[in-house]
Amino acid sequence: MRMSSRQPLAIMKSIAAMVLILLVFAEPCASEFEAAPGQGITDIIRLESENYILFSVYGYVSGWSLDPANSPASSSGSLSLSTDSAWSVTVTSDTGGYLIEYDNDLGEYIENGKALKSPMEIYVRSTESYTGYKAVPSNGALLVEGSGIYSGTIPFTYEQSTDWQDEPLQENHVYRMVITFTASSYG
Repeated sequence: MRMSSRQPLAIMKSIAAMVLILLVFAEPCASEFEAAPGQGITDIIRLESENYILFSVYGYVSGWSLDPANSPASSSGSLSLSTDSAWSVTVTSDTGGYLIEYDNDLGEYIENGKALKSPMEIYVRSTESYTGYKAVPSNGALLVEGSGIYSGTIPFTYEQSTDWQDEPLQENHVYRMVITFTASSYG
């Protein structure tokens, strides 16, 4: 095959046009934040997300009569959740998941006080819309998660086992913990 003197010129023009196009689209974007290597940046960075999550918890446990002969004790609650993306709910507590002796008069936990032998468990039964787990409320344990849009109520159960070795408390003392439910949306 023979090349004419015009073909190399046409090829060179095509390459030049591609380089020009790459230069136009590869131009670096301007940024409000610039720093030399190793230099720190201090500023407020606002993250915008199109995802939303609305979340409420219903179900307060109070006045349980813990009896080893009728163990475990249980109580129901529910989560009201509305989100437009993948989501999860975790649980944690101020006592590592155990009900610990608390003085109602002083409004504080008793130092080296009594604790129930078994941790409290909270569980959600799975459905087609979400996956539920049995969790001890400590260190952000996963309770329930969903992979997409959800709006509705999710029932859950608090469950506390007691043992014959768990000790009764003196008057005005109770077994107590504060549980925190945290909802997150991602994706």
